[in-house]
Amino acid sequence: MKTAFALLLVLLTVQTSSAQTETESKEVPVFRLLGMGVRGEGLFYMLDGVDVPVAFGEDFRSPFYQRPKGQTLELYRLEAQPDGTNVRKPVATTSIPGGMKFPLVLLVKNPSGIVAQILDDGPETMPGGAYRVLNRLDYDVGLLAGKDPTVVRGLSDLVIAGKPGGEGRTIFIQLFRLGGSERKLLFSNNWAFSNQVRTLVVVTPPLPPSELPVVRRIVEPLDALSNPQPLAVAKPKSP
Repeated sequence: MKTAFALLLVLLTVQTSSAQTETESKEVPVFRLLGMGVRGEGLFYMLDGVDVPVAFGEDFRSPFYQRPKGQTLELYRLEAQPDGTNVRKPVATTSIPGGMKFPLVLLVKNPSGIVAQILDDGPETMPGGAYRVLNRLDYDVGLLAGKDPTVVRGLSDLVIAGKPGGEGRTIFIQLFRLGGSERKLLFSNNWAFSNQVRTLVVVTPPLPPSELPVVRRIVEPLDALSNPQPLAVAKPKSP
């Protein structure tokens, strides 16, 4: 009896392990998008021969999208032609590392066009309670989140780990320009802190007539990464 029970337990363990392995192997590789001076209206990428429209803005990450085969991601617009067909006009192209589970594709507008950059947006790189500052200014800034200021270099990004404890407490945030004998205050606010969320702080150049940079706070709960499901794509009908 004991032998039969032990055999049954082994079989159940093997089946459970096999099911978990099969589920992991069926995970669909995904990516998301975030704009900096760029919005997603009218942009597409190709997946299995289908023009897939994407939606993203400057204040939120896009939904999860299934990655195309290979590592190359090309975003384009469709331009209608007189004969009723569409021509794909490339906007930005980048390569997504195969081993990166949660790539975030940043689409940055600059004088020469739109440039795509890849950030590892996974919880290992940006854990709960952390701030990730994306500084798109061409000069260094200091971020004060609590007591200790941190320097973020111009045109770079930096992850600042949150301090454990104090769930729900309010943190005084200041952003200031470095250089010279005095700090120039660029932004200040009070933000609620939680170890269950991650915060992107996106700093972009001023929008005239303001002389102060634009600071966007993008908060995401950790459980948003627990089971990423890409948007369903409608397959073209057979003729």
